[in-house]
Amino acid sequence: MPESIRFFTSRLSETATKFFSAPRKKARLPLTVSLEIENATGKLNNAQQKLSVAGFTQDFSCDDINFILPFIRLGEHYLAGGEQKLILEIELPERKVRMKATAQSYEMLAQQDSVNQYLIGVKVTEMNDGEREYLENFIKYGEQRDASPTSVFEAPAKPRKASLLGQLFNL
Repeated sequence: MPESIRFFTSRLSETATKFFSAPRKKARLPLTVSLEIENATGKLNNAQQKLSVAGFTQDFSCDDINFILPFIRLGEHYLAGGEQKLILEIELPERKVRMKATAQSYEMLAQQDSVNQYLIGVKVTEMNDGEREYLENFIKYGEQRDASPTSVFEAPAKPRKASLLGQLFNL
């Protein structure tokens, strides 16, 4: 009896979490993470350095992203430390989406042949409205549908339900 209660409460918790949290997309998409660092010494301002690293997404929503990188530092700067601003570019099938984010968590996943993998979780702080809309549509509809709606009044096409005979004979 206690096992069935535990099972029921865990399923209820999962359902409530899915209902109240932003929709997430599990996808392995190319990602570039960069830092823009301004070197200032007294009254002298040096040109900005652009440091970047390539990785891939694990899962994401419009509010937060989890991705995997081969290291946790760029030059002297930690990606997951303090209030460091990260600039992310995710390569979706049709176009790149760019945003600013701050790291919330990280953990080392694996070390193979002296190559590390780090899972980094970030919170999105800034994103262009058009790119946010494109990302939301990609999360909802995936690659099956063009992620840019053609009309505000046009509803997405519903898939046609096929009968058992239709499925057997490709009707």
